[in-house]
This record gives sequence, structure tokens and C-alpha cells, in this order.
Amino acid sequence: MFTQAPGRPRWLTAFAVAALFCACQALHAQTPPASDHDSDPALFRVYTNLLQIPVLILDPFLQPVKPVDPNKFTIQFDELKPVRPRLVRLQGDDPITLAILIDRTHPNSLLPALADALAALTPGLLSQRDRVVLYETDGCHLRRHGELLPVQRALLQAYAAFAATGSPPNRSMDSCSKNTGLWRSVATVAASLSTQPGRRILLAVTDGIDNDHDYSSEKARNVATITGVAIFSVAERGKVPPGHTLPGSSYIPSGPGSRGSRGFTSIPMQSPASASDLAVMSEFSGGMLLETDAHALPTTLNRFVTLVRGRYIVEFNRPENLGPGQHILNVSIGQPRYFIRPAGTSMPIADPTKLDPSVQHGPLSQRPPDPDQLAPPQITSTTEPAK
Repeated sequence: MFTQAPGRPRWLTAFAVAALFCACQALHAQTPPASDHDSDPALFRVYTNLLQIPVLILDPFLQPVKPVDPNKFTIQFDELKPVRPRLVRLQGDDPITLAILIDRTHPNSLLPALADALAALTPGLLSQRDRVVLYETDGCHLRRHGELLPVQRALLQAYAAFAATGSPPNRSMDSCSKNTGLWRSVATVAASLSTQPGRRILLAVTDGIDNDHDYSSEKARNVATITGVAIFSVAERGKVPPGHTLPGSSYIPSGPGSRGSRGFTSIPMQSPASASDLAVMSEFSGGMLLETDAHALPTTLNRFVTLVRGRYIVEFNRPENLGPGQHILNVSIGQPRYFIRPAGTSMPIADPTKLDPSVQHGPLSQRPPDPDQLAPPQITSTTEPAK
């Protein structure tokens, strides 16, 4: 049983919004699985105008929906005309790159049961094709436990047990040279995943309370959006406080392409009084908040991985007339009451001359093959173990 129900604020059910950050530098899109044609050593294709984003779709009761017809999907950038995506498919067994952040700043009844609940996910929902790393914060320090390695049950259980209950958390905030609160820790972990392959996920086990007033959940959400990391949060039921940091409009710098001007982009959205900062951060990164208790924790973590596997991968062309900055992407399937949460991503902007209306462009002499005509992606069944 989850606290999020049909009576949730309308802004959470009426919109599916993802902020996309256009950067002039490298493309940080999620890495798609290898396909048959990729095995040809003589063939090298680069499509800088194609993007993939995972999209979480649930019904108004936050339950999985029947398979959605790909023809029902539409995507819309800002106020541009809605268009159909090039490809829609279920995520399924795509490799997952998972960072688990354990918040020990405050007492949490979920932590003693966490290691066994995580271990129960493998083998099965998590496999050696997925990679996982654990982090722990006590409000003063952020510690990493282990390396980002293929999932192994014994290692996952051992690291999780130590991170959740092993070392005593720091209780003297006065001894901190610089506080590393919850939101700052989320941003740091999300940034650490930015260059990793696979479907990038951050699982935060936390109550959503942060006493570091210098770094907001909105800043952490922006980092997750830019790096294409979806945040799923697991919290003790009834312990998450209501939110207070989301303003009527969100403003963030428009990116590396305009540092000189320090331009800003406004993203209008309603400001609900009852939604928690943790829920807002999670949902606007493409994930969600799951509230549970220690007894139901294994079921909740099982549901978490099932939700991730059940997302839709939506592939589309980058519009050529988008400049640097943050843009709103709306994903629709014709069901306004459905819970639709796309992840964010970064993308390179188009050639500046293409944005200049005074420049005339002739037809390309040699166009690359249409990806729609290529073989569909095939999931490989093995992963070479780390040496």
C-alpha cells in the first residue's frame, strides 16, 4: 500500500514533464543497448540528433498499465508542435547502472532490514548484466562502499549491511568542515553516474529531511535531470515532511553555451503545498517516491526494480531549432490522468548555422540510413565479468 493515490495534486497527474539541458559539449544521453549491426567492425554510425529517454507510465492508482500502443505516444518540446517518436519499446532487461544512497542522518527503521532485502533482488530482478555501487551519508560525510561492479549477491549484501548499520553515523555537525547533506549527496552521486553506460538509476533510502539550507532539493533535481539519472526514493511511511522549496517557477542557468550572458530559463509549474521535496525531486527526474515499512521493504524493492524494467524507451529526433538552455519535454499517450514521468537528458545543440535564419541549406548529398530501417536493438545475454 502506498500513500500516493488518486487524490494527489492535479499537477502530478496532468503533466509529464522532463527538462532537457542543451549543452555545446558531449552528449550525455543514456546509452542504448547494442544491436546486431553494431557487431560489424567495418560499420560505424553516429546519430547526434537521436535521443532516448526512459518514461515511467502508471495508471491513476499508480499500478502498471497494459502495454501501450506506440502509435499513442506523442512528444512536445516547449510550445512546438507535438510529434510522434521514432521508436517506442519496453526497457525490459536493458542493463541497469544503479547507485544506492543510504541516508543515516536520522534514525530509520528500514535500515536493519535493507541488506537482506537488497540481496533478495539477485539473482532474479538484478543480474550480472547490471552494475551497482553503494553510498552512505550521515549529514557530514558522503562515503562510497565498494566499486561499481556487476551485481553479486554476497558482495551486495555485505556492503549494504556495513553501509546501513556498520559504522556509527556522525552526530556532531559542529565537527564537519563542510556539511554534506542529503540533497548535496544526491547531486554528487547523480553526477558520478553521468558518464556510465546503461540505464542510470539512483535509489535513495531516506526520509527526505536535509538541514543544509545552502543546497536545495531543486538543485539536486537539476543535476539528476541534466545527467539523465532517474531517482527512486524509498522512505519510512509517514516520516517524509511536506515540501517547501519548490517555487512557482524554477530558474536554472541556461548552460555552458551561455556562461557569458548568464541567461536563465523559466519553467512554470504549480506549487503544491502538500507535495514533499523528496517526491518532487524523484518524479521530475523520472522516478517516484515509495513509502513502506520494514516488514514490506522486500516487496517494495521488488516493486522498484519492476517499475524500472517496465519503463518505456522513447527515441526521437532532437529538434534543430532548440537553442542552449533548459527545455520542457511533454510526453503524452492520450491519458491525462495517468502518472507519466520521463527522465531527463542532455543533448548537443544543432550547428549554429542551422539556427541562423539568414543561412540557406541545400539538400544533403549523402544522407545517413534511416534508423527506422535498421534492425531493432537486440539485448545481449552475457556480460564479461570484471577482471
